[in-house]
Amino acid sequence: MDFLTQHDSTYLLNASLGSLHEESNSWLEEINFWQSETAFFFKLLNKRMPMKDFPSEKLSLLERGLVDIQTLWLDKSKKEVLNHERTLAALLQNQFSSDEEEFRMEHQRLREMIYNVQDMIKRFKNDVFALF
Repeated sequence: MDFLTQHDSTYLLNASLGSLHEESNSWLEEINFWQSETAFFFKLLNKRMPMKDFPSEKLSLLERGLVDIQTLWLDKSKKEVLNHERTLAALLQNQFSSDEEEFRMEHQRLREMIYNVQDMIKRFKNDVFALF
């Protein structure tokens, strides 16, 4: 997950639009993977785990957390990154747009959101694994 390494603000100021495009494409790939993972965990929690072995309130909290991750974070993140990519395409057609600075600020905001989603997914996995 190279794209999830921290970059300082200097990177964003000096990075080419092409490298920002590559980073946002990496985010999209990671979001797609996380969506596959959430589907796996949903199946695991609902079909594979013997219900008698786990407290129903813990299972309910995990299911609710999983739904939140998918609907509130992954779907939202994917939509925002796709919109960001559309903005980038417009910027690339008009190289000297004054919107480039705004695009870079948005890119930083999205990067922070992706970091937060990654952290949330890690915590969710730790909660699931703690049940075993």
